[in-house]
Amino acid sequence: MTVWGIEAITLNGSSARESLEHLPGNGAIREIPEVGAMNSVERYRQEWQVLLQNLDADPESLRQSAFAGDLKMSKFRSVHWALLLRVLTSEYRSWASQRLQQRVRYDKFRADYVRNPHQLAVDCNDDPLSQSTQSVWNQYFSDQELFAVIRQDVVRTFPGVDFFRKPLVQNAMVNILFYYAREHPYMCYRQGMHEILAPIIFVVYSDHQSLLHFSELAKTDINSTLLDVLDPAYLEADTYSLFSRLMASVESYYRVSNLVSTPGGHIEQRAESPGDNETPTEAEVIGQLNFIRDKILAKQDQHLHHYLQKMEIPLHIFGM
Repeated sequence: MTVWGIEAITLNGSSARESLEHLPGNGAIREIPEVGAMNSVERYRQEWQVLLQNLDADPESLRQSAFAGDLKMSKFRSVHWALLLRVLTSEYRSWASQRLQQRVRYDKFRADYVRNPHQLAVDCNDDPLSQSTQSVWNQYFSDQELFAVIRQDVVRTFPGVDFFRKPLVQNAMVNILFYYAREHPYMCYRQGMHEILAPIIFVVYSDHQSLLHFSELAKTDINSTLLDVLDPAYLEADTYSLFSRLMASVESYYRVSNLVSTPGGHIEQRAESPGDNETPTEAEVIGQLNFIRDKILAKQDQHLHHYLQKMEIPLHIFGM
């Protein structure tokens, strides 16, 4: 397994011999400490301490570091993301309790949304052919359809990256997207969400691996908050917290007027009531772009606005 974030020092052949010193007299061999490995441990520990110090002194400096591109080599990139997305507050002394609440909530999803009628005491009036929205059987079959739709996308995530071929990663992604869809029925699952999730789970997993490697080298004196906030046992829960918060910012790009998601993950035309005005189906992001074109661009650059209209070029195509 590739370890991200901490450089593992491997000695072999002549390099190993150069790291040993023959003592005079009895021919005993004394192993010289691996300076490189020790340095990687100290660098890891120092970066964590600096992060906490910055939170005490100036939490806003984290945002400035992110904009400056200083986080790309960070061993705690997922923690920075959690802070920037306000999944975690700058009060790091309460991170353990914050993480606990988020993880308990995620565990509750399993109890609420993964219900197999074969293993439940189902009402005798409920049968597998029921179309009632209250039917456990109907929801079960809808969930199976939703799982299939999500998995179909997940297995195609970044096909050139081996990380996303791991069964553990694929199963985690399917679970996260399924729970998000059930927790947000007005959105459900839309194609492309798996590509937003992918870099998040990659970074969280990488940070977990860095911590595991650091723990192997350091062995003792490991910060308890660090062990808790990057606990590898909660890969799904911690990734979900980041993903759901990010989706809250971009969900308008996935909403489409007059279209609704079914429990099985399909998109259907919304039934209109007699009083509804007939409006064309339109993604909200397209409506926002049209507003920019007609209200902002027309005022700032009339020539370009006129050209786009004359050539019938949509703004999102022009932006490409």
